[in-house]
Amino acid sequence: QVSRPAVDQGSGDGTSDPAAERPAIEIETNTVDTAVLQSMSGPEETISIRPLDTDRPILIGAAERNGSDILFLNSDEVSRIDIKELVIGGEDLGVEIEVGVDDDITTEEVEGINFSMPLTLQSEANGGAIKLNGTITGKGLKVLGPGATTTLTDANITMSGDVLYDDKVILVGDTSIAAGAGEGESGNLTVTGDLTAQNDETDLVLSAQDGDILFQGIVGNTTDSNLVSLTINDADDVTFEDTLTIDGDVVINASGNVRFESTVDILEGGSLSITGAQDVYFG
Repeated sequence: QVSRPAVDQGSGDGTSDPAAERPAIEIETNTVDTAVLQSMSGPEETISIRPLDTDRPILIGAAERNGSDILFLNSDEVSRIDIKELVIGGEDLGVEIEVGVDDDITTEEVEGINFSMPLTLQSEANGGAIKLNGTITGKGLKVLGPGATTTLTDANITMSGDVLYDDKVILVGDTSIAAGAGEGESGNLTVTGDLTAQNDETDLVLSAQDGDILFQGIVGNTTDSNLVSLTINDADDVTFEDTLTIDGDVVINASGNVRFESTVDILEGGSLSITGAQDVYFG
């Protein structure tokens, strides 16, 4: 099922709202035909895809991972579609969305995916879960989850625009996230929920070129394991609105203000190093 909401005709004075001239193309399906997507593509188009069955998981991955019980998108084909934005899922969905899965069961190597457009992943209802695995690059990323279930596994995420995780983020393995990557680019990195590590010995490396990094929830504090290092290589302002707990070193390179608005616990003989900041604030 394919639809496009009616275009806003404006205020009646002969003008129209440019932002409303191209509503998203909305696709509800259990099987994605990439050739059809290509026929709908264009640099001003936003395509939104969701399963027809509201309990059907969604997977963006390698062709050999296709299955009859999922909504599958071939990462090699979908990532090259020339559109303004790709939206996967929906606010009212509570399904698992996974991007980047094991390419080879025997080697457990994870494929890399390069999206040619900003990507939004949305599964905000009860039961929703979002999984990002391996190397994922593109022009921007929004993850809109139910509040407790976004998992990054051995993730290396690099975007030329903004990166938003509107969910709790759980790290499985060392993780690198970059916003505003690339010459002349800029981007903000925001995490609205808690950010924790599932296992010990987890390193986190972040950057936001000409942009801000904002943590609105707890960073690093779990019962069984903590991050062993946090490195911010590049940012303007860096803000921690809640507790920061690291079992090791915290290194922050920022050109603006660095704000710790709650408790900071640097454990296991670690240290806090801040370079280049205009001001450092401890609340």
